Amino acid sequence: PTPRFSGDLTVPFPLHDSLLSPRKEIYARQIPNKEGHKNMSRQQALSLFDYFPATKTLFDATLNIADELQHSKAINHTRLKALMTTSLGGSDAEGRWNWGEAHDTAEAALVYLLRNNWARLVGKKRTAVATVQSLMALETALPTRTRRAAETQQMQQFSTPAELAYIAAKAGQIKQGETVREPSCGTGLLAVMADHFGAKLQLNELSKSRAELVRGVFPKAKVTTLDAEHIDNDCEDEDETDVVLMNPPFSVSKNVTNKSQKTSFYHIRSALNSLGQGGRLVVITSDSFSPETWH
Repeated sequence: PTPRFSGDLTVPFPLHDSLLSPRKEIYARQIPNKEGHKNMSRQQALSLFDYFPATKTLFDATLNIADELQHSKAINHTRLKALMTTSLGGSDAEGRWNWGEAHDTAEAALVYLLRNNWARLVGKKRTAVATVQSLMALETALPTRTRRAAETQQMQQFSTPAELAYIAAKAGQIKQGETVREPSCGTGLLAVMADHFGAKLQLNELSKSRAELVRGVFPKAKVTTLDAEHIDNDCEDEDETDVVLMNPPFSVSKNVTNKSQKTSFYHIRSALNSLGQGGRLVVITSDSFSPETWH
């Protein structure tokens, strides 16, 4: 049975150190570029933060949701809507955000917390089974995706469950310092598992809004917005990949209306071609796709 969220998500680190400071940094970079503030010093910009709490970016909403999660508060749809509306300065009805972005932002908040506080959320030196159980319980703190945006449906942007992402990363036998590529990284659930094992990340996400979230969560990672079906064409020689973790679209391609069962094959073929000597590939596919059908 799936473990349920028990309300015990307490992360004993100060809010101003973990979440508030990054949010102030984001605001400090934006304000001096606004008309009338070009000559404002960095310190003056920071001092204005309390008067302008909403930076109107998806990543700011991510930090607000992470703030609630770290204080042992599960997020339901009503609360998610309120947090998105406050963070982005308007509601979904006003066109400031859609439900696909809302769910992506909530997932990115979980990824953000896992990346920065894995030991407190999941535990140190736990067995793989215990880690999977903890990740399953953490995911129940987020609302289910009962509402999907048109882009989510059209491009089959279906997230990888955290526990399955961990199992995939474990199967990849990732070593400290190895380069891991995620061709369709979504909100970073596979990427954060590779990060946990000490990998250097090369991330790609076609969706601009998801790429924005991933850049915020993984500020040092290389993030591109390319068509993953042809990711091997864009690999530089110095970007040799040790491991590819992927959960590609099952049957849709960029700028193609009709579905094709060959889509997974195209993504996997490109990923395989991007691997360096001795590289490993771990891929999550539908039941209808298997190595026996690749020919």
